[in-house]
Amino acid sequence: MGSLQQEELSFALSILGDPMVMLWDEPSVSMDLKGQRRMWYIGSLEDLKRKFGMSYHLEVKMMDAGQSDALHAEILHLFPRAARQERTASLLIYKIPMEDVLPLSQSFSKLEAAKQNFRLEEYSLSLHTLQQEWMLSLLFLPLMFIVYAFMMNVRSPEVPYSSLGQLDDPPYNATGVTVAFTPVTTTTRQIMNKVALNSVMTGIKLEAMDNEKTLEKAWISNNEIIGVVFKDNSSYHLRFAAGKVPTPNENLGYIDDCYNFSSQYCDSPKYWYNGFLSLQSSIDAAIIEVVTNHSVWEEMKSIAGVRMKSRSVITSITLEYSYFMITVVMCFSPFMYFLSMNIVREKKKLKVLMKTMGLQDIAFWLSWSLLYAVYVMVLSLLLTALVVQDAFYLSSFPAVLLLFFLYGLACIHLVFMLCSLLRTSKLAGSMGFLLTFLFGCLSLAVLIENLPEPLKWFLGLFCPFAFNVGIAKVFHLEKYGIGFSFSNLMEESYFLFSTYIMLVFDSVLYVLLAVYFDKVLPAPQGNDGLLYSVSQP
Repeated sequence: MGSLQQEELSFALSILGDPMVMLWDEPSVSMDLKGQRRMWYIGSLEDLKRKFGMSYHLEVKMMDAGQSDALHAEILHLFPRAARQERTASLLIYKIPMEDVLPLSQSFSKLEAAKQNFRLEEYSLSLHTLQQEWMLSLLFLPLMFIVYAFMMNVRSPEVPYSSLGQLDDPPYNATGVTVAFTPVTTTTRQIMNKVALNSVMTGIKLEAMDNEKTLEKAWISNNEIIGVVFKDNSSYHLRFAAGKVPTPNENLGYIDDCYNFSSQYCDSPKYWYNGFLSLQSSIDAAIIEVVTNHSVWEEMKSIAGVRMKSRSVITSITLEYSYFMITVVMCFSPFMYFLSMNIVREKKKLKVLMKTMGLQDIAFWLSWSLLYAVYVMVLSLLLTALVVQDAFYLSSFPAVLLLFFLYGLACIHLVFMLCSLLRTSKLAGSMGFLLTFLFGCLSLAVLIENLPEPLKWFLGLFCPFAFNVGIAKVFHLEKYGIGFSFSNLMEESYFLFSTYIMLVFDSVLYVLLAVYFDKVLPAPQGNDGLLYSVSQP
């Protein structure tokens, strides 16, 4: 018999008996084209995938373990080709072909009826394919693009160094301006009279107020009034109208930004051009003269001002950063959900197999870690390619990629810990989503508050918080035109080094806790330890 006939015979023998699984190793080798076409007539790879590779996963949790057999019979009645994959005293797991489940509305109606009849605690019916897992993950790419598109990021130019001149060249014209002061004492009246007589501010009109509340009422009726509130004979507060002096801007980190470097469009020179520094210097000179009986008015007039150079900054709104950070912190949540399902479903079977092969329990966790590390790396590459084009365009690709990868790996290991601790895929998946969202939201506090370092380190034990703190720091570097890269990791970006360390620590901690909980926590109550392979009942 020739090699061609041998291959054809082997193929024919392999399909006798309608086996559920066949392992082929290059079955079409040595066949002619006609033979290959006949052999592959059963369908292309896509046809085989649609026919055999897509199925629904059904988990049924019972309140009464005594109804296990009756419930199994009911499941087979509802879904004739259902294959029971796992059975414990309170849990039944099935793999059901797609054609048995569709239409979904009828299947859920049947399961709801079974839930009432058998007093089921809960059930879940889900379609799990690798394509579905990746499609949900990749949805975060356009979502992040849309979120960033609505962020207002306008870069203001660098403010150059320039001279502002001297206080008396020209003197500030305060004609018609009322300077009200409080409280009224002999010393404060003496100080303010000297200001009116000797100040470089011309045309000052003084008005004494009984107390600060009276000053506030006068300011409501005329907000052009300049207020001087003495705390004692040598300290005071000045009150100017909001448009006369710069308003501290949290979004810009109190750094001046200019439109065209003129006094009209730049904030910092307002202190000089609108009389703030002239009045402050005059009051200081008057206090010195009253206290020491020594005049410094001539020296005061020679005071010169300069505007210091400020770097270019991005005008941004803190709230918009928060939208982006919440989106990016959830980007690995689809992997977390599907991984929890895979681990709970495969855990006992694979661990029994690994023990048979003489492997330790840690091998089970490492095998899943290596598989999903590849998934995380691919998604991290795509996410990094997106954000360095827009949000982090001054930062280096490798530095941002490492940040995403370490966070994704920590998320995977967080699922390991939750699966060992909670034991059910639904609870582990839900808790993983909740923790990611909750601590992702808590991390937004770093945008508006300087949290104590011990609190940051404690909350950093949850990887979503640690990651988003790093993202906030990258935004900070981008705002001031620095960017994040390995070259400045020990300089301007030094605080991101601690983010790397924290994410690595979290990953290792989660794996160790997963192994520990897996050993010390008892199996679910009533577990009869029976394990069934995939087979047609």
